[in-house]
Amino acid sequence: MAGWQAVTASVAYLTATQIQGLVVLTHPTFVPKPWQTMLLFWAVLFSAVFINCFTNQALARLERGILILHLAGFVAVLVPLVCLGPHGDGSVFTTFLNEGAWPTQPLSFFVGLPAAVFSLVMSEEIQRASIIVPRTIILSTLINGLLGFGMVLGLIFCIGDVQAALAAQETLGYPFLEIFRQAVKSVAGTCLMFSDLPSPSTTSFP
Repeated sequence: MAGWQAVTASVAYLTATQIQGLVVLTHPTFVPKPWQTMLLFWAVLFSAVFINCFTNQALARLERGILILHLAGFVAVLVPLVCLGPHGDGSVFTTFLNEGAWPTQPLSFFVGLPAAVFSLVMSEEIQRASIIVPRTIILSTLINGLLGFGMVLGLIFCIGDVQAALAAQETLGYPFLEIFRQAVKSVAGTCLMFSDLPSPSTTSFP
């Protein structure tokens, strides 16, 4: 139960701060306030709770639609990034940065792998859970693993100015927004590439 609550709060918070980062990108003079983050946080939670509670008859179709949007978003992000962004060389596989000033490089590497905390399976709500849950885990790992690996390759080869991306952590909150902007050289294009990201968390993540 604690894990379920932590994941829900984390996803809502990340979505809220990503939206604020996009606002800063389009309006550089905007300074995000904590109360604005909290309002966006509750808006994301309310959206997901409303969809889960009041559209349950259409939830399966909605989730299939989100899956299609997820796959389409992968193409919509990766193609402009690879085609329009600056291209690196093989050194991306041998260059490691420890910008967090962690004591060792391996520790810095593993601190950057927190995604496992979002693994959550509500098997008690699924019929034939002994069959469906393992199958879902395997398929989701294969699909998202392949997509994630492809996105990571595209991102590291087209990262552009690394220092500018890291500096964006202080202004935009998320370096990937700066990487997108460097690639397409357009704020509007960056917004389009970002637009697919909030859809899973504002619909059916609880």
